[in-house]
Amino acid sequence: MIDQVLIVEDSKFAAKVLSRALQSELRVECVVAHSYAEAVVQAERSDFLAALVDLTLPDAPVGAAVDLLTGKGYPIVVVTAELSDQVQQMMWKKRVAEYIVKDELLDRQYLVGLISRFQKNGGITVLVVDDSPVVRGYTAGLLRRHRYQVLEASKPSEALELLGSNPHTCMAITDYNMPEMDGCALTRLMRKDRSREDFIIIGVSAQGSAEVSARFIKSGANDFIHKPFSPDEFYCRVGQNMTMLESIRAIREASLRDFMTGLYNRRHFYDVGKSALERARNNGTPLSLAMVDVDKFKLVNDTYGHDAGDEVLKTVATMLRDESGAGATTFRLGGEEFCVLIEGAGRDELGRRLEHIRGSLQNAVIPAGDLKLKVTASFGGTSELQASLDDMLRAADECLYKAKDTGRNRVVLTGEATA
Repeated sequence: MIDQVLIVEDSKFAAKVLSRALQSELRVECVVAHSYAEAVVQAERSDFLAALVDLTLPDAPVGAAVDLLTGKGYPIVVVTAELSDQVQQMMWKKRVAEYIVKDELLDRQYLVGLISRFQKNGGITVLVVDDSPVVRGYTAGLLRRHRYQVLEASKPSEALELLGSNPHTCMAITDYNMPEMDGCALTRLMRKDRSREDFIIIGVSAQGSAEVSARFIKSGANDFIHKPFSPDEFYCRVGQNMTMLESIRAIREASLRDFMTGLYNRRHFYDVGKSALERARNNGTPLSLAMVDVDKFKLVNDTYGHDAGDEVLKTVATMLRDESGAGATTFRLGGEEFCVLIEGAGRDELGRRLEHIRGSLQNAVIPAGDLKLKVTASFGGTSELQASLDDMLRAADECLYKAKDTGRNRVVLTGEATA
């Protein structure tokens, strides 16, 4: 389902600029209301990703449309012609998520980044730790306005318990003065098994900002905010830290992927495979490994060119990824050679899955420019747990060579000639 963004703006030009910016760069649809009356109709809905709302409309008092939509469960972004301290304070009192000055509408990067942030935040969990119910509620409320999922803890022991039961939490925002231990001590405990590149910690305190901030950073925090803080500063700090975390993850993920096909690479195969083999041994669960090689791939390159060969590899990669089934991870080991690792699948299941993929590939027509190509692949696999991952890879590779030697376009597993 495509996310929808509500735009309440009487200027058709401004509404068009906003719509074009979002729809050209994000997977969203824009619903436009050009007046307060039209906004009333849209206010019946509560399923928008966000709303961009003009502060001043000709058929309503200033801020009326904002009041109309506040509390609907999605972020409200105010669009205003001017920004004074008075207007800014009024908007934060209305509990809006953000604001944009109309003169800045052409800054597409900021607008797109903001809406993109809302799209991502629904899957991001943040822990707020503060013994003051008022401060904790205020901080959690700011986060929820930006669609973050929020956990709340009133003391450090509760915070550690929540992290243990919610391991995918990405960020913790912790106060300094608390019962049981201070925020720096809690930071050190949280940081023991969570790196700065995987988990953000932001310290908060109303006292001794210079000294306390240094203590937080030395204890393992990523950032520090001095209380009282404005919503502007809070959102900037939280947003920048989340962007940094996502950038690090993206770089790390790219280093594990094959650039052309998007499958995981040989380096990641060994990381994943060794862990999978250890789990299979410890838990007594099945593990299968298959080698896949495109038949006569050199002939494809020599006859039709490397661009056509690349399309063949991409198609094979997509088919392996999409049709290998539950528990499977797919890799490109190099050239036309692929690998499939399947946790929880024994020999019979491995044979069924590989035979299905083999048949699907045999029947596939691969577009490559003006060409329509057909290829086949050979498969070799094993479900016998070996002393090492290399031994399993070697066993699967031997079966692959048997498949090649006995006519190609077939599946061979350890324990029998063909399947």
